[in-house]
Amino acid sequence: MQKKKFLATYGPIFFISYIGSFILLVTLYSRLKFPTIWGDILVKKGGFILYLPWASSLAISLLIVAIVEMYRFTKRL
Repeated sequence: MQKKKFLATYGPIFFISYIGSFILLVTLYSRLKFPTIWGDILVKKGGFILYLPWASSLAISLLIVAIVEMYRFTKRL
């Protein structure tokens, strides 16, 4: 698959799911306290918590892109 076609097909899905999962993970971290993975930034100082889920958002968005592609593939059958 060519690079431009690949980005045109999967780029918007990836971008939207990355931003959405980033916002969702930042919002839910203070309530759920789920474990971080390698690549996430977590800073706890006193009552202040800073959580930046770079890698977790990447993993979730790649999973969403794979699910969407599997759906498209099964829809063609």
